[in-house]
Amino acid sequence: MTARTSLPVAVAQLNGIAGDLEGNAGKIRRAARRATDAGALLLVTPELALTGGRVGALAGNAEFMSRVAASLEALSDTLSGGSIPVLVGTLQETERGVQSALAFIEPGKPIRTLSLRDLDHCGPGTESRIRLGEATVLVSLGCPEEPQTAAERCDAEIRVEMEPFCGAVPEQVADGHDGRTVRPRLSVNPAGGFDGGVYPGGSALTDGSARLVRRMNFFEEDFAVFDLFEKSEPESTPQAPGRMELLYRALVAATRDYVLKSGFKAVTLGLSGGVDSALVATIAADALGPQNVHCVMMPTRFTSGQSISEATEFVRRRGFPYVVTPIEPLFNAFLTALAPTFENRPWDVTEENLQARVRGMLLMAYSNKFGRLVLATGNKSECAVGYSTLYGDTAGAFAPICDVLKTDVWELCRWRNAQAGGPVIPEQIIDRAPSAELREGQTDQQSLPPYEVLDAIIRGYVERRQSAAQIAKTGIDEALVRKVVGMIHRAEYKRRQCPPGPRLSAVSFACGWSYPLGLKS
Repeated sequence: MTARTSLPVAVAQLNGIAGDLEGNAGKIRRAARRATDAGALLLVTPELALTGGRVGALAGNAEFMSRVAASLEALSDTLSGGSIPVLVGTLQETERGVQSALAFIEPGKPIRTLSLRDLDHCGPGTESRIRLGEATVLVSLGCPEEPQTAAERCDAEIRVEMEPFCGAVPEQVADGHDGRTVRPRLSVNPAGGFDGGVYPGGSALTDGSARLVRRMNFFEEDFAVFDLFEKSEPESTPQAPGRMELLYRALVAATRDYVLKSGFKAVTLGLSGGVDSALVATIAADALGPQNVHCVMMPTRFTSGQSISEATEFVRRRGFPYVVTPIEPLFNAFLTALAPTFENRPWDVTEENLQARVRGMLLMAYSNKFGRLVLATGNKSECAVGYSTLYGDTAGAFAPICDVLKTDVWELCRWRNAQAGGPVIPEQIIDRAPSAELREGQTDQQSLPPYEVLDAIIRGYVERRQSAAQIAKTGIDEALVRKVVGMIHRAEYKRRQCPPGPRLSAVSFACGWSYPLGLKS
């Protein structure tokens, strides 16, 4: 053990691009120069920093893995002249297969592997100890749940993690580091969106009392130098953002990175005058700039004047480029073409869904012609019970709010309106009764329970794994609970065909939810 009073360690909280080895290595090199200039003794990068995060099946591609190894060697060569040591998250082929690895690059020395763990990231990695000046520091990927004797012989811990955001607000004070021997701990996380979610960033230092000392920015790249021996001061302890702020910032980061990393600069979406499309447009504007959010209004005979006026006020307020394309002529053309086969059968959901599918077709046409990615605007409540139209309002390349319940949609709109710059979403859009406007006088609650009730059932059944009987004990009629549960299972075939979106809760339909098609329940 050491009596040192200072142990400066730099963290590069990176937002990499999957497979961009050259670009990711460039970020690490620049961070190493910055850390050296700042007087740090070590630079730490996130797990899989060199590969840009998870790379899926590429990890099993021999050519790609050869490039990873070559990139790591090249990075070591460029860091050999005057740089401090660097911990680099990468991939490595081992006797267990390809694993996540933490490589230790010391100038003038061979690269060492300090920690390995499986790519499912379900468990902690192996541990190693390094010397930084007079201090001994324990280093690993992930964080073990059980005490390990190595921790008894170290002055501080560095835990390099890769935990996606799942809706939780970070705790201000940990409880003895999960029962382990308490040492100062530096936890390092990546930031930014990836295919199925978003990494929160928020890399942090806790002191020997397991109290938060400092935290880096959430959901964005950041650089900081931490003194691992710094003590927490209660009056200066950073406060974690509230749930709505974290959720909104996660949505912005996920949308921005999905669009830009997919090679697009702008998006298109259908604007109905309802709260879901208004929120998605607002998120996209904060992610990409309002000039890159192209809105399309597609009214029919059932679109109310209120919807048109409120949508128009919304685009005017935000400065969105927009176009109005009435779909009545196209809708009538479909009705005419189908009339001989339909043989005067009464109007039903078929005609309602036709309108949504015409809109989906037009949005994809605008996408193809102008090279903009289409955002779908459905929320988790609708997705759960199938209150959507396949190839209609589910059309799109990315669904930002597909893991956001309807009640949270309203809360997010109110939170965003309370931020600097004044209200951006007209209150009338937030307050009006939700409606798909596919028939005269339609409202959502003609087909669904009140959203406060529906969301409580979804949260209980999907996110908390509760049974119908357990949910009913909260005061909801058990027959209604079972009806909604049946709707959730019947809608599975729709969800399998919906666009991807970010995981933002404990269980999203893309992560943690696994039920067979055609389930008999």
